[in-house]
Amino acid sequence: MLRRHKKLCIAVSLLVALTSIPSPAGAATLAQRKAEAKIVADRLVSMDASLTAITKEYEAAYARHEELSVRVEELRRQLSMTERELLVDQDRLNNRVADIYKSGKINLIDVIVGANSFDQFVTRLQFLARIVELDAETVRNVELLKSSIASAEASVVAQRDEQRVQLVIAQSKSQEIEQRLKDERVLLTKIKADIKKLAEAELARRRALAAAKYSTQSSAKVGADFVFPVAFPYSWSGDDWHAPRVGHLHQGTDIFAAKGTPLYAVVSGEIQRAHHTEHGLGGITLWVYGDDGNHYYYAHMDRIKSGISDGVRVRAGDVVGWVGKTGNARTTPPHVHFEIHPGGGDAINPIPILSKYGRLS
Repeated sequence: MLRRHKKLCIAVSLLVALTSIPSPAGAATLAQRKAEAKIVADRLVSMDASLTAITKEYEAAYARHEELSVRVEELRRQLSMTERELLVDQDRLNNRVADIYKSGKINLIDVIVGANSFDQFVTRLQFLARIVELDAETVRNVELLKSSIASAEASVVAQRDEQRVQLVIAQSKSQEIEQRLKDERVLLTKIKADIKKLAEAELARRRALAAAKYSTQSSAKVGADFVFPVAFPYSWSGDDWHAPRVGHLHQGTDIFAAKGTPLYAVVSGEIQRAHHTEHGLGGITLWVYGDDGNHYYYAHMDRIKSGISDGVRVRAGDVVGWVGKTGNARTTPPHVHFEIHPGGGDAINPIPILSKYGRLS
């Protein structure tokens, strides 16, 4: 009795010590690191969106730059053709004037002598003047066209140069965001590594607390007629108590076996809360309220044996149902989730008891 009391005192002391261990000064908690990870992840999403927008801006600026470059080349070709045409027209005009006034091929004497009358003289003189005037007008028109094309070219070149500046700006922004993305991803990787370490430490702490709590519960003893809950062959890790689950820690242990493997009442007692149809996360479930004062929970069953219902008495070793994968176990191999609740209270780690009565795979 004295030895048992001493063990109980040691376990209680261990439980108090585990719950009072402070976090290292300045150390980030698991919740803080998770919050930081969310902030960084949100920044990454925002920067990805910004990078996508900048990329679109760059592509649009590049397309516009190429379009303007093509337009510049086209205008330069037109300007070159116009300059050549202007040179031809100017030469023609110069030659015409030279022919009329300088070369002597056609001069005023020829116009006077060749005219049969004064009217013919006037007419011939007007005709020559008109030819010169038309040549001069052609030259003026070509010069105007050249000026217009040159002006258009200058405008398009200015626009193209502006687009080139926009390209450089967009590329610079893109490179900056890509570098920031790289840095943020490195930071997120580090935070996730910290979260993993903190989660493992928290899991170890909770398991230690649960083990200490289990060792302080004298009501955790099971009946002498205890039977392993699953017919052999089966497999189980023996290490999934308080394993992380979505939103909580695992409150029992999973024992895997082929679908349809018999499930036994672990002790003599009374059936309670037998759900023959799927019910919540556990799917098809039942409880055995043991004569030893403990409550035993079975979940994910394929089906419950006919005749097993609330208030029915069972003996240790009676078949109560069969292994399945109902509830949230649809995507897992068939197994039974098994829990022990001493005195109907909180679940305890069932592994020490199961290890004593079963075969650890």
